[in-house]
Amino acid sequence: MNILVIEDDQSMRRLAADVLEDEDHTISTATTAREALSILDSTPIDFIVADLMLPDISGLDLLCELRKTKKPVAIMSGLSREVIIEELLSQLGIAGVLQKPFLPDDLVRVVHKE
Repeated sequence: MNILVIEDDQSMRRLAADVLEDEDHTISTATTAREALSILDSTPIDFIVADLMLPDISGLDLLCELRKTKKPVAIMSGLSREVIIEELLSQLGIAGVLQKPFLPDDLVRVVHKE
């Protein structure tokens, strides 16, 4: 599976990429939403793992753009997983929510849930 990891924090991006590469996935990475959208225009992607807080555009704006791709999306976030947040994300069709710092097994479980 070709997976795009969108994360501005280098250590979290590398962790997610390493975990998914160990599962034999092909990984593309982006540090900003604009970079991610550019990758999506030029690279076949099957699944997206995205940080909710990025430096260039809001996470909700990014989610709206990602919905247009019709690809499954899992969110990584340091925000609280309150019921309201989960309900909002479920309305946006998100495949899963990962609380940072996440366990590698949690990431694998979210990606393989689809």
